[in-house]
Amino acid sequence: TALDTTACEGDSVRLTAQAFGNGNTYLWSTGATTNFTMATATGAVTNYSVTVKNQQGCTTTRTQNIYGIAPPKAAYKSTIVSGRTVKFDFDGTDAADVYWNFSDGNESFQKSTTYTFSADGTFKVMLIANNPPCTSDTIYFDVTVKQTSGVENNVLSRLHFAPNPSENSTILHFDGVENNVQLHLYRDWE
Repeated sequence: TALDTTACEGDSVRLTAQAFGNGNTYLWSTGATTNFTMATATGAVTNYSVTVKNQQGCTTTRTQNIYGIAPPKAAYKSTIVSGRTVKFDFDGTDAADVYWNFSDGNESFQKSTTYTFSADGTFKVMLIANNPPCTSDTIYFDVTVKQTSGVENNVLSRLHFAPNPSENSTILHFDGVENNVQLHLYRDWE
């Protein structure tokens, strides 16, 4: 009796026929005439069979299914959310699970994760895509992060108030931002 098995697509497994007695002959669906053959996973399911004939001329045929598992392909998308915070998304295929290593002692096992690095710099990130029984696929890529403030100093240096001092209205003028935006502020005394 054969047990069905799984293999990574393109990989081979050894199938062995166990028959009692001497003088048995074997014929596999692969054309092999020994008590074993190599079976290759070539898709979702591949059927292999062996016919065993004993010295008395009795035959028995057994089949075994080889289920092909797609090998994983690691790929990613990363988006800087703000400063040192980065959103990482697994963008590969055929992964049962993933592993992220951020090269600063932290890791994640989520397909989509958001991570905040503790310092500015360039970090080598490792992504491993797993889909057993296939070999894992690993990629490395660099992410550069830098903490930023909410308002850049060069924007504040281009801010002008007029008139100064003001009694009833003030004009805020931002040079070089959105085509020189002006904001009029009015004070209602009543």
